Amino acid sequence: MNSCIISFQNGRYIFRKDGKQGALDTSGQVVIEPEFEWIDYFSDNGYAVAAKDGKYGLIDKDGNTVVDFVYDNISMRGESSEPYYNIEQDGKRGIMDRNGRIVKEPVLSGCEVSNTQGGAFYVDRTGRTVMAASPQEDWRTVQAMHEGMAIVASGVVPESLQSGYQSPVTREEFCELSCSLLTSKAVELPEEDSENPNPFTDSDSESVYALSRLGVIDGCGNSIFDPDAAITR
Repeated sequence: MNSCIISFQNGRYIFRKDGKQGALDTSGQVVIEPEFEWIDYFSDNGYAVAAKDGKYGLIDKDGNTVVDFVYDNISMRGESSEPYYNIEQDGKRGIMDRNGRIVKEPVLSGCEVSNTQGGAFYVDRTGRTVMAASPQEDWRTVQAMHEGMAIVASGVVPESLQSGYQSPVTREEFCELSCSLLTSKAVELPEEDSENPNPFTDSDSESVYALSRLGVIDGCGNSIFDPDAAITR
């Protein structure tokens, strides 16, 4: 009876024994019997994707079923601290949130081609369509959408900017997106204080102020920032 440790994450060692996988706690005690064909690592929500009898579901750290084993595939997306899941069933795709709740029923046929909308489209982690392309648009558009969706899913794009993707980006929106990216990289943004007042009379945006203090952006002169003007470069 051959056994070996495969991986460790969040207090659980995944091990294989006689072709099946289970889990040990940090003391080496078996907490999940080796009855699964495959167990992914446990993310910060305490769940892991697992396969059993050719189907996929979610289990908790004690091996209890959180999502029934009815899917052809489940893949975790996002960060371990804020995961969501792509699900596949009968050749169609949907989305589950971090708690295993369905936010988008499996309605996407193939990869990202919709039977109902007639074109390639992507949804965010809440199940809302955020980007779409007509069937006439080539693979480059679809690839660009895929990369854009990855950015949206990462949480970098502020909620206020998750629409109107074909509209020009304003100067203030650029600042909001830039500050969101900096925050995701653990950059501490300066806040307005009495010694460093807001230099602009036409914008009270915290993002505009922060990037101005960091020297990333300038105004247009005479204490004007022109926040609604479109980015030109």
